[in-house]
Amino acid sequence: MRLTEVYFTMLTLAFGMMVFSVAQQWRSFTGGSDGITGFTVGAFGLGLDLNLGNPAVYYHLTLVIVTLAAICLYLITISPFGLILRAMAENHERVAFTGIPVRRYRLYSFAISGAFSGLAGGLFAPFTRVASPETLHWSQSAEPVLMSILGGSATFLGPFIGSAIFVLLETWITSFTDRWMLFLGIALALMVMYLRRGLLGTALDRLTRRG
Repeated sequence: MRLTEVYFTMLTLAFGMMVFSVAQQWRSFTGGSDGITGFTVGAFGLGLDLNLGNPAVYYHLTLVIVTLAAICLYLITISPFGLILRAMAENHERVAFTGIPVRRYRLYSFAISGAFSGLAGGLFAPFTRVASPETLHWSQSAEPVLMSILGGSATFLGPFIGSAIFVLLETWITSFTDRWMLFLGIALALMVMYLRRGLLGTALDRLTRRG
């Protein structure tokens, strides 16, 4: 929490790769490169007749959980805590001058981000029936960043739209070539140069100007 900007980014990537290396080599606990397999997905419980082994049931359960998580995130963003985080993103030095403990709020935001990321991982592992060390690789951390850039990180719904576009582009491009990351990288480079606020952010800006 003492580091900021690119130093913070490099440190988090370094810790991520350290954990990835440990998971790869600790075969007795993680299964190594094979990961943890043998998930049994059965009834949901709580008196509900839901079989999570049914893909349709698991999809709808995931949809409900993601919707509730999105509502929770939205409430956080419009709360006084969320406003402080937005102010810190604009200018953390001015926020610190007001007496707000910036480092503590960064720790809170980091913990919240980790909690929702863990929720996503908890939903993903039963879906694929395997918990692989590959999910700890730095490239997995880069995907949400790319999704946010595509949709626009300055808006709440931007990352949601960006994630949908990311998955659609990946599915569409991989049907033609295995080098889909090359073409996606080109698209991102063009967006950074010409659509700096992402698709949703740029669209909202243009609508505001017309209005």
